[in-house]
Amino acid sequence: MRHKKPENWMAAVTRNGHGLQLEDPLTPHERAVEALVMGLRIAEGVDLPRIDALAGGAAPIEPRALARLREQGLVVREGDRLRVTDAGMPVLEAILRELVIA
Repeated sequence: MRHKKPENWMAAVTRNGHGLQLEDPLTPHERAVEALVMGLRIAEGVDLPRIDALAGGAAPIEPRALARLREQGLVVREGDRLRVTDAGMPVLEAILRELVIA
C-alpha cells in the first residue's frame, strides 16, 4: 500500500527510498496467481515452468478449463508457454476466472 498524499509519499521516498506505507509478502500461490494473471495479458503469455516454480509446485491452473479453452481456440500452449489467442483477448477476464485457481 502506498502513501495517498503526495507529500507523505515524497517524504517516505526521501526517508526510505520508496513510497510504500505497508507491504505484505505474498504466499507462493499468490505470487504464481499474480504472475499468471499479468502474464496472460501480454502477447507472449507465460512461461509455465516459471509459474510452477513460483507456486512451489504445479501452476494454479484448472486443467479441465485449460482443455476446454484450448479446444475453443481461446488459449494456446506452445512448448512451455501458455498464451491467450487473439480470439480470446476480448473475453480475457472470463478466461482468467475459469482458468486460474485463485
